[in-house]
Amino acid sequence: MGFISNHFNVIIVIIKYFHLFYHNIIHYSKQHLSLKVDLKN
Repeated sequence: MGFISNHFNVIIVIIKYFHLFYHNIIHYSKQHLSLKVDLKN
C-alpha cells in the first residue's frame, strides 16, 4: 500500500513539473512570436 501511494505521489509531482514546464514554453513561444511580428511590422 505504501509503495502504491509513493508511486502515485511521484506521478503527481511529474505531472506538476510537466505542467509548469509546458506553461513556460507556451509563454516563451508567445513572447517570441509577438517579437517576430513586431520586427516584421
